[in-house]
Amino acid sequence: MKKHVKILLIKIALVSVISVSVSTSLVGCKSKELKEFEKLIENRDYIAAATYYWSYEEALNKDKEDVEAILQKACDDIYNTYVSNELSYEQTIYNLNSLQSLSGLSDIYISDKINLVNSNNSFSSAEQFMQNKEYSNAISNYKKVIETDEHYDTAQQKIKECEKLYIEELFVKAEEYIQKNDYRAAINYLKNYVDTFSDAKEINEKISEYTDKIVEQDLDDTYKLIEKGNYYEAIQSIEKLEEKYKDSKKLTEVKKKAQKSYTDTVLPIIKECVKNKDYTNAYSLCVNVLAVDPNNEEVKKIKDQVEPLKPVLLNEMKISESSAFEHLEDLSKTYEDVVGNTYQPGNLYRMTLHHDGWGSNTDGYAKIYLNAQYTKLTGTLATDDSSEAGEFVIKIVGDDKVIYNETFSRSTPPKKLNIDVKGKKWIEFLIAYPNSDDDLRYTSNALFSNIGFSK
Repeated sequence: MKKHVKILLIKIALVSVISVSVSTSLVGCKSKELKEFEKLIENRDYIAAATYYWSYEEALNKDKEDVEAILQKACDDIYNTYVSNELSYEQTIYNLNSLQSLSGLSDIYISDKINLVNSNNSFSSAEQFMQNKEYSNAISNYKKVIETDEHYDTAQQKIKECEKLYIEELFVKAEEYIQKNDYRAAINYLKNYVDTFSDAKEINEKISEYTDKIVEQDLDDTYKLIEKGNYYEAIQSIEKLEEKYKDSKKLTEVKKKAQKSYTDTVLPIIKECVKNKDYTNAYSLCVNVLAVDPNNEEVKKIKDQVEPLKPVLLNEMKISESSAFEHLEDLSKTYEDVVGNTYQPGNLYRMTLHHDGWGSNTDGYAKIYLNAQYTKLTGTLATDDSSEAGEFVIKIVGDDKVIYNETFSRSTPPKKLNIDVKGKKWIEFLIAYPNSDDDLRYTSNALFSNIGFSK
């Protein structure tokens, strides 16, 4: 062998010996602090390990990666021992919390293991609750199983199974109330459990079914109103019930029928008013229909057509001064004059005259500013059926000059108005007894229907 080849082989051998020597030296060069910490962890004396760590934190921080590895291995060991049923849930959490007290060291890793143990425990508890038919507790615990838990998919399926069984159980109890004809108690009972379920559709449908039974009972008076053709009052009655029983399908169904019946009754009258160019009444009736049937497109269209043609209505104007001049706007009521004509609320007013003989007098009046912008005053005057026997006078005064003077009584039919108010700035409506010197003591009520001012 040549001399230089021998020298090369010797050098290679020396390098190999040195490398093995250094590697052996590094493996065995753990600090005594790290060795002691590792020993305590291996002995599962986690409290002592934590105490020791904080006593030698500075030294152990030099071997931070090794400490991290030791802690993660310890976490795995604790978790595996728990899974194999060698360690109780309480002791497992206690041990993991002891390691977690080393803040900043494998914190996320340890937290994840704690969450997983809690999830495992929730699943076990849920299984026991389900076996005991305690479905509410079972559902609650199945919902605590986290996605990283191997039982997660099973838990989701078990939630559905539990909810189905739980709902069946609730319905059996609810039916006990129904057997006693106590629908409200059944509804209140089921409502207590709606939030328990991820999908409460079945329970809400049952509540709706029971609610419709109660609604059917409460609709007796409404049905009577519909039979009499009092659709306004019927719809108002239904809307009050809707406040009480929200989202009732039964109420919605009855209301739609009442709206259609009312519209079918009033729409021909509206069309007749338009034909006769009685735009004031046509408009007022449209407003009344839309108040109870707001989505009726045909009535909306007619209203839009007649609005520019009608006079400016009294209820659209400012009444500057008045007394005993009541605006009748409750759509649930209708009013009747002495000859049987009915008047719908809206652009309808009632003026009162009453003396009691003791100085307590009620003489109705109303004052409206026209600013000389109008030429005609139209509408209807009538004696309200609530009036007592006796005569009364209605006067209309324009700029301090009487432009209308008519005597009414219980035998007077309605009077149509068509009065020239051109150039008038102020208009007053007045009611009085025929002879102010007489000691009269009866009540007179006059209806002012669809009063309007044309330009």
